[in-house]
Amino acid sequence: MRKYVLFGILAVSAVAYGATTFTTYYSFNKPGDDDRNYGSLIRDNWDKVDSQLKTNETSISDHISDTVDAHDASAISAVAGANLCPTQTDVQSYLDCLDATFDPSASGIVLIAGSQTITGFKTFNVTPKFPALSNGVMSITNGDGTITTGTFGDSDPLTTKGDLMVYETDSTRLGVGTDSQVLTADSTDSKGVVWADLNPRWRKSTLTFSDFSSASTSFSVTGVTLQAGEGVDAVLIYHSTSFGGGTISAYTVEVGISGAEDKYSSAYDVFQGVAGTTSHSSSTLNVPNYLATTDVIVTARSTGDNLDQASTGSVDVYVRTFTLP
Repeated sequence: MRKYVLFGILAVSAVAYGATTFTTYYSFNKPGDDDRNYGSLIRDNWDKVDSQLKTNETSISDHISDTVDAHDASAISAVAGANLCPTQTDVQSYLDCLDATFDPSASGIVLIAGSQTITGFKTFNVTPKFPALSNGVMSITNGDGTITTGTFGDSDPLTTKGDLMVYETDSTRLGVGTDSQVLTADSTDSKGVVWADLNPRWRKSTLTFSDFSSASTSFSVTGVTLQAGEGVDAVLIYHSTSFGGGTISAYTVEVGISGAEDKYSSAYDVFQGVAGTTSHSSSTLNVPNYLATTDVIVTARSTGDNLDQASTGSVDVYVRTFTLP
């Protein structure tokens, strides 16, 4: 039996394909269909990718560090000073912050990034606002628009409780007046205002048995001192504790001046018991001296024993004084 083997002939027709081409921006290899060395072409592409990524990395690093190309806000300083927008972390937010906080008016913005100075004029459409300063002031230097800061104490003349700031030829201090005084306009004073006494005004003296203690039956103490030209027009006496002690059987106080101890009030019994309705008042109108000061005195008198034997007693003496215009 014969065996036959049929050998077929495969005919392959050659088709022409394009050669290797390249991408537009980075020249990556684009193998044609007839290229056989794909491995070499792919390796070449990866070398290009690696090189380009390194270039991009370096460029990005330069833009976020303190160089002439710096784009990071931390590398930017403003001539206006570190108090403006100190917490921004990128250029856009830094400029947005400046837009809301600083209006350079005619001088524009000057930024320094590394050794490169960027200048320009910007018009702001919001009301300028400055960062809050604790107990601080900000000032703008004429000419270059530079903003400086300092504490309020640098320009604060006040030193003492109750001081007021007034204007003389510059801001200056006006010390507090005495108790019960009022602030009064006075064009003759260099500051324009003065502390002055009320006119008329009540002046109070609280005196106790120890203030009158004396090995005698009569003793005087000063209640108030009148200035030259100052007068008295009323006196009120009220005792809150009865005076007494030892064998004292009577105790009185009166108000006047030396040589006329009862000029402003006759003797009032402070030996008697205390009551809310028990007091003594008198009215007068007198200027004792137009040229010199005068002491208004309170005189105590005792009967039955000397004043130093008293062991209790307290009295309030009110004197209403006035000054003629």
